[in-house]
Amino acid sequence: MKKITIFAALLLSISAFSQKLTDYERIEVDGEFTNPLFSPTGEYVLLSGEHLQGVYLLELKSREVKQISKAPGSGYAYTWDSTGNSFYFKEKPEKGYFSESKVYNYT
Repeated sequence: MKKITIFAALLLSISAFSQKLTDYERIEVDGEFTNPLFSPTGEYVLLSGEHLQGVYLLELKSREVKQISKAPGSGYAYTWDSTGNSFYFKEKPEKGYFSESKVYNYT
């Protein structure tokens, strides 16, 4: 009886905290991108190229994609500042290691 009660409670908690996507719009852009990260203002999206190569900025209104960096591995671990006016990303030297990466700020 205890197993059934625990199982029922687990199912109820999963359904209570699940997300439902009802209203969404597909954004068509040219190219292959991954790892979308929306800005806090909702105006822009950071994107990574294939195999985490490059950082791209998508402006949602115009749906224009602007390349910010084309360095291999730079599309990993980027983040927005709290205001949404700038973001940070890493770039490693061309023949260097990821441990030698430098952090850049784009405003």
